[in-house]
Amino acid sequence: MNAEERLFASGDLYQTLQAQQRRAHQAVLDWNPDQLLATAEADVIDYLVAEYSVACPVLHRDRIESLGTYEDSVTARDMFSYETYQHRITKFAIAVPFDGEENVFKLRPSQSGLSTPAAQVKKGELQLTWTQDPQVPHDPDAVRRHFDGQLDRIEQHLGWARTDVDRHNAAVRGASVPPSPSGRRSCWATASWRQDSVSPSENGPTRPCTRSR
Repeated sequence: MNAEERLFASGDLYQTLQAQQRRAHQAVLDWNPDQLLATAEADVIDYLVAEYSVACPVLHRDRIESLGTYEDSVTARDMFSYETYQHRITKFAIAVPFDGEENVFKLRPSQSGLSTPAAQVKKGELQLTWTQDPQVPHDPDAVRRHFDGQLDRIEQHLGWARTDVDRHNAAVRGASVPPSPSGRRSCWATASWRQDSVSPSENGPTRPCTRSR
């Protein structure tokens, strides 16, 4: 198995979501004007949601699968001679299925802990590894506690990420256009998706347009 990587540490989720909103806005500006006027408001919103919303991952801990036990070789250094040597260690791995977009695991949410959990991100699953301490007898309960603790930390970070993602999705879903063709053209052409629409301090999503009454 490949080495685990630090999750929620390779990029900024907030900035990534803002870029996604800018792409959604640009998609509307690039829309053929006549086609846009002839398209129902609900169909425009459905398109934006399908293309530019984000699905925050959800772990399925009730469907965890064992990947078995295996041995690995690691390099150690003698504390007296400082010479390096190889020794074998035992590892045990599990796979945890998830739904949602795997890239969210790589991005740091607006709120985050000082240290982040580690895992391998595969298509549709996370793989977590436990390494046995050669000085400690094998304890199945300790292995279970290790994985439970790691998964709890991952879900905590996912909860923080979901706050950012929910704001983003609400901004995409909240876009609305006037029912009249003339108003629809001017409204979409001048729509402004504010830069702070997914800011943690924002009370609600920004609507680029509002339905006229």
